[in-house]
Amino acid sequence: MELYREALDAVKLSMRLDVEGLVARQARKRGVKVRPVKMTMTDPKAVLAELTALPRSAELACVEATLTRLETDLGPMRARAEAWAEGDLTALGRLPFPAQETTCGDAIATSPRFKALLMQARAGWLEAVSSALREHRVSVATAPVQSLLRPGGIADQLASRGFLVEAPTAD
Repeated sequence: MELYREALDAVKLSMRLDVEGLVARQARKRGVKVRPVKMTMTDPKAVLAELTALPRSAELACVEATLTRLETDLGPMRARAEAWAEGDLTALGRLPFPAQETTCGDAIATSPRFKALLMQARAGWLEAVSSALREHRVSVATAPVQSLLRPGGIADQLASRGFLVEAPTAD
């Protein structure tokens, strides 16, 4: 992560933008109810023990994917950042997302307890969004853009629950 952050700094990109926190602060400032997703962790020491015992092959796959991304993806990463900032979903859809996040996520998910926490968080988030959409005329949620765009991602999951999902127009 340190190498990754330094590479981003070198091309003037940052991981420091906390969109979720910004949206939550603005909502609270305006008296809008914020519904955080809560998770239950019964044995944090066991989760940490599993994470420190990740298979070496999984760790190496993550490091290799990260190095490959740093060698090949800094230009496309900047283009994705610009498309995200402009709300250009067409451009975002054309720009591939590298396998690094999936590879590193898979490495961490070799921990059964951590994988269960991830599944709990995803299910809780999707249920919170579904409830908010059913209960309110207007709702706002934050999520990584790639999780919205990928097949089987959030947009597809919401559609499978009966919600109408439409991409924004370029107006």
